[in-house]
Amino acid sequence: MLRVLNKNIEACRVEPKYKKKRTESEQVVYATEYLWGGLPEDMQIVSEPVDLVVASDCVYHEGVVALLVQTLGALCRSRADGAPTVVVVGQELRSDLVHQAFVEGLLSTFVVHRMPVSESVDGAFALYVAWLKGVDLLS
Repeated sequence: MLRVLNKNIEACRVEPKYKKKRTESEQVVYATEYLWGGLPEDMQIVSEPVDLVVASDCVYHEGVVALLVQTLGALCRSRADGAPTVVVVGQELRSDLVHQAFVEGLLSTFVVHRMPVSESVDGAFALYVAWLKGVDLLS
């Protein structure tokens, strides 16, 4: 997943017409792995505000749900500027029990929307978009 994310980031990167140093106001796209439940090995994850978290196929047992939701919440709360962090989670639906625990865990902390997926994978995969409760998504 990480290799594909980085490949897509590079493919979509737009080079400025005139080379210049990046200013603080310019956006940076960065992808890395994060073993949730603790501090990240790569501290760049938390050194700047996080706009978007993409998690893919990471809920495979109900025992990991709480750690994942806590970690996503911590990343979203790390913004000092009050802007929302959006979480996108793609998940293969393996177990109803695990899926229910995951959705309930997300709903305890986040506003959650299930997004439509292709008919060919509906029922086998789910895609969610979420942000912290009480945060104005349009700010």
